[in-house]
Amino acid sequence: HKRIKKLSDVVELTGFFFRPEFIVPASTLLIQKKMDIHQTQSALEHALQKLSALTTFNYESLQTSMGTLAQELNLTNSQFFGVLRVAVTGQQVSTPLFESMEILGKDVSIDHIRLALENLQKTGNPLIVQS
Repeated sequence: HKRIKKLSDVVELTGFFFRPEFIVPASTLLIQKKMDIHQTQSALEHALQKLSALTTFNYESLQTSMGTLAQELNLTNSQFFGVLRVAVTGQQVSTPLFESMEILGKDVSIDHIRLALENLQKTGNPLIVQS
């Protein structure tokens, strides 16, 4: 895989699959470049609604539904998928997002997003990550 340059990279990219517990990401990791806490919260809320409604939870359905949602939210794929990646895996860098979600399954993916959203809502600070 192109993200893996040496074997030790596998542990960093896939660690979330093997940990017995989910490490809820810090709010600062969820908020992507040129986004604020409110946009991030809205993105996660909309993702939860859309993902909960999916009857098929595989790479194709995830890519299509989340790509469409990114456009509807007026976010770039990079921003929206970055929020989802951190929410689902607890990591900024991981194996490909939609494949990871498919492997984790619908219930686990939704639970992780819900936990990340709850943690974000506790923060309440209008953080903006620039660059």
